[in-house]
Amino acid sequence: MASIVSVYYVLYTNIVLLFIFNNVLSIRINMISNAFFMTGDIINTFSNMTCAQCGCTALIADAIGWNCMMNNDTCQLISKYPSSDGHLEVTHTGSFFFQNSSAGLLSSVTTEMSIMTSTIFAPIVGITVAGNSNGYVGSGTTGLNSPHGLFITDNGTLYVADTYNVRVQAFPLGFSSDWTVVSSPILNFAEFLYADANTSTIYVSDHNLHKVIIHPQDLTIPKMNNSVGCDLNKLVSTTGIAVDSKGSVYITSKFCQHVLKWNGPDANTSIRVAGTGLAGNDSTQLSDPYGIALDEINSVLYVADMYNHRIQKVFLNTNSTVGVTVAGGNGAGSALNQLNSPTSVIVSRKDGSLYIADGGNHRIVCWKVNAIEGILIAGSMNGTAGNTAVLLDTPFDLKLDANETFLYVSDMNNNRVQRFQLS
Repeated sequence: MASIVSVYYVLYTNIVLLFIFNNVLSIRINMISNAFFMTGDIINTFSNMTCAQCGCTALIADAIGWNCMMNNDTCQLISKYPSSDGHLEVTHTGSFFFQNSSAGLLSSVTTEMSIMTSTIFAPIVGITVAGNSNGYVGSGTTGLNSPHGLFITDNGTLYVADTYNVRVQAFPLGFSSDWTVVSSPILNFAEFLYADANTSTIYVSDHNLHKVIIHPQDLTIPKMNNSVGCDLNKLVSTTGIAVDSKGSVYITSKFCQHVLKWNGPDANTSIRVAGTGLAGNDSTQLSDPYGIALDEINSVLYVADMYNHRIQKVFLNTNSTVGVTVAGGNGAGSALNQLNSPTSVIVSRKDGSLYIADGGNHRIVCWKVNAIEGILIAGSMNGTAGNTAVLLDTPFDLKLDANETFLYVSDMNNNRVQRFQLS
């Protein structure tokens, strides 16, 4: 007797799918089109595999389910079902297949899975372009250890702050091996990066040295003889960095709860452009600000306001530090209108959308202009960490390539950089 699967559709705010699996004597393959089953219980992920090949591979491997991703011929084998973190997510690029058999791969269970019908899309499968795809710590010319900041030049060279290896690595386009461009003793704890391809200059914010290091010119902001502090000529716990076309450098001083603008390395002091110097959650304050993104055309600075769980938009041409919340701001959480300890933000040059490293939720989300919630791009919908091709573990920074075809993510606790194709 073939397996019986009952599916009920209940139309409220969500669609709830109720699956009832019965013990049977033979196998029946079932499919849910336009959905993936997202779970951390992945046996393996294969590329360049058709749906038919994926099904055969799954049966040989005793998988109980598999995702067929037709947009990039990727196959995911699922080892357990249901899973505590398992849930369906809408997609237009593939299907979820599952089976029942007398072997007990699926016992008689009932599980409910909700699918939001508004702006949920299945996460894109990532490709490891730096570090080890399995998440292992590494060094040498191919490994990484807790990568933080990223920068990608117009010619495709990827720079990575390989923080625990105390170095900055450069990966030419198409190569998984690299070379070191900045290292100890110049560095201590590299956070964010900026690279000027025209002058071969690398800017590195160093959290523990409380400064931005400019290499190879051997310059720093503030200047070498400046002491640490929260005055406008000093920094403490340096994190985010952005550089404009005139050479002005915007730097986040996390401990001091503000962002300062320095008119280049020769500047003796700075101008406060965001924050007040005191932690808080009103429109002028920040709480442990991290990454920043500069929209120079519109004279706007975006700030990842980490412990306020929001992204603040500051208008640079108003001589005011008042910020407007443009993403999050609804408390820490994993709902699509929430963020959880975001560490980085970038802005699309095409349409002004914001891509956010939502580190505490182990995901990347995109907020369109004037949106009230984000769209899942990569990682888990419900905040689950993992090291598969579709999961992340505390993503720290992210960058778009010149054409905004690819999104690069420093998957910090997986010791790798993942690339996701957006179009």
